[in-house]
Amino acid sequence: MRAERCRTKLDQSDSNTAKLNDILRWSGVGVIALIAVMRCLIVFAPQVVFDIDPAFNSDRLAGLGPAGSLLLDIVLLLGCGAALWGEAKKGLGISVPIVGLALIPVPVFLWHGFHDLGDLWIGATWLGGAIACVTMAHLARDPRIRIAFIALLLGVAAPLLVRGLAEVTYEFKEDIASFEHEKEKFFQMQGWEVGSSSAQIFERRIRQNNPNGWFATTNIYASLLGVFITSLLGLTLASIKAKQPSGWWALTGFLSLASLVGLWMCNSMGAMLATMGGLAIFLIPLLMRLVRSLFSRFGSLILIIALLSTLGGVFVRGAMLSEDFMGDRSLLFRWHYAQATKRIVEDAPLLGVGAGSYQQAYALHREPRSPEEVKSAHSVFLDWLASVGVWGGAWIMLVVSCLWRAGAVWRDREPPEIEEKRKLTRSVLMMAIIIGGLGLTGAMLVEVLVSNDPMVMMLRLLGALLYMAMATIIASIMANASSRWIDWALVGGIMGLVIHSQIEMTLTQPGSVIWGLALLGAIAPLRVKEREDDCLIHKPKRSGPGQGLAVLIWGITLWIFITGAIPSVRQQVKLQEAAHVLDGFPRDRFQRVERRQEASDLLVEAHEIMPTNPHPIQRAAQQITFAAKRVSGPVRVELLEQALSLTQITRHPDQGFMISLRTSILIDLAQETKDAAYWDLAIKEATRLTELDPRHNAIWKRLGDVCWEAERFEQARNAYRRALEADDQFELDPLKQFPVPQRVLIEGRIEEAVN
Repeated sequence: MRAERCRTKLDQSDSNTAKLNDILRWSGVGVIALIAVMRCLIVFAPQVVFDIDPAFNSDRLAGLGPAGSLLLDIVLLLGCGAALWGEAKKGLGISVPIVGLALIPVPVFLWHGFHDLGDLWIGATWLGGAIACVTMAHLARDPRIRIAFIALLLGVAAPLLVRGLAEVTYEFKEDIASFEHEKEKFFQMQGWEVGSSSAQIFERRIRQNNPNGWFATTNIYASLLGVFITSLLGLTLASIKAKQPSGWWALTGFLSLASLVGLWMCNSMGAMLATMGGLAIFLIPLLMRLVRSLFSRFGSLILIIALLSTLGGVFVRGAMLSEDFMGDRSLLFRWHYAQATKRIVEDAPLLGVGAGSYQQAYALHREPRSPEEVKSAHSVFLDWLASVGVWGGAWIMLVVSCLWRAGAVWRDREPPEIEEKRKLTRSVLMMAIIIGGLGLTGAMLVEVLVSNDPMVMMLRLLGALLYMAMATIIASIMANASSRWIDWALVGGIMGLVIHSQIEMTLTQPGSVIWGLALLGAIAPLRVKEREDDCLIHKPKRSGPGQGLAVLIWGITLWIFITGAIPSVRQQVKLQEAAHVLDGFPRDRFQRVERRQEASDLLVEAHEIMPTNPHPIQRAAQQITFAAKRVSGPVRVELLEQALSLTQITRHPDQGFMISLRTSILIDLAQETKDAAYWDLAIKEATRLTELDPRHNAIWKRLGDVCWEAERFEQARNAYRRALEADDQFELDPLKQFPVPQRVLIEGRIEEAVN
């Protein structure tokens, strides 16, 4: 009797433990999906306050900066750790090599993050994406989790399409009208002259009526649309084949078609070609038995070859074809990025340059013919290698291993039927409601609190409701229809995204990297070990190293929280306090000077909270220079010297802005005091700028202008000649070249200096 009671208690204990493990696993799924969806619906930027002068526009950017991004990553990593803990305790086993691939670059990432906030917050998002990928590769061994997670991620198509429709209609008209009204003032705040190269490039970009959702570029938006087109088409065909309710396949079919229209509106040739490749991977084996047989034997190899072909296409375009081949230079510019990245990796093979520091390294190593100053190599593999050195190869191997597993989908047998389908659908509905309530509402508040536009509120609510419906319907189709076609479509969709990420920033940008890598892991789950009767999954008796890996992930999360998130949040609060000082700017010039000085003092305090972020001290010095423009005489000199001292506080690697600002201050001091020593210093600083970006036409012109004003005509002539040489190299983008009047002025000064 006593033995029987002990056995009953043991069974109850095992049952309670199993329930706890399931709670951990499903909670992890929900957290990963929540963060992935939220990131697709929020704008992320290095600065959300003082991105422009608050005295010009006191509204903060309707998005999140480093502080918000780090907090989201912390929640994500906590969820991943919990999910892996539950997976290990359930006895399903954890693949140490796969998780190890995600963790190998961590020491280098933490080292860079300790010295630079930009490297920290962008690197943390990349790390979160890699860990989310391996976590879902484990959890998706359970077909119920796989269906639920994929449905929750694909459901984001609805709010993204609603946003895209708004962008190309009324939002575009409003943006153009607002830009036209304040164009000159806006250019003045940016330090651009009307008609200058920078002003023309910005105007060209803002007048393009292309949707981009909440992402940094329209090409990233187009990448996700390509996944939606292929995946939703597969769901539609599978639903029709299974004779499911017409409303289901009609909705998925309509959204697939809407995604196709959106892709056309994006005018992204690379995304179109990548989507065509994904559709081919799905449809050709479906329609041709011979090809399907080929894919069943060599599917994994075909996917890897397709991936390598993209990189090979960039090589062929840049190294073997003429610059004007077919009138398209997009791939040619990607070749320029690849060449510069090669030099960056050769310069820093072991540590890289950091996740947020690519632009500075690119400026130093770029091709003479490259007219762009890019922040990314526009290839996820090259970005990883440039950022963390050879250790980035671990993340490359992680992606390749996922594609290799995904290629087995054509030779896998039909998976077993999903039990309790209605319960699964209800669970997805509940999770979609939670994600819609927390994630989409939270993302919406980020915008609404800034814009106060009722139309924004209405469209975001519509997107949230459609998301809930869409995720539930996708889960129901996947649970009830034949999964073979759906799996082929999913592999085609994610393959298109990975291909496009070799020429675009989809898997490196903070808004899309989590979504893309997590979906890749779910579509390519790890293989499960089965008994000979093929009925039961073999469950190891011990949880193995899974708990230790979870603790390690939590330890990394704690480090990011203490060293990154806490000071970043405190700094953000101080920045907002400084911006508030400049709100409601007075007309009296002396009051303006006082306000500028007060804001500068607060910005210095913000810098002291987290010195690894150069932005506050840059803006502190800039505020004093703005104040100096309102006064003259000894007061002006005093303010300029104060601003000059602020530019020397930090020795952050991103020195371009500070050197440029210091040059301007020294020029003002030289003009105000007539002291030749200031001209010497200004020339020295302007020369340093040319060392940071030796192939930029405008930087050489800046040096020439400083020398000319200082009456160092021989130096001015040499700088102007270098400027014209660089300008000739920029013919691939005429807007990057000097306007005709500016070029005539430079040529005239060269001739005058000779005479």
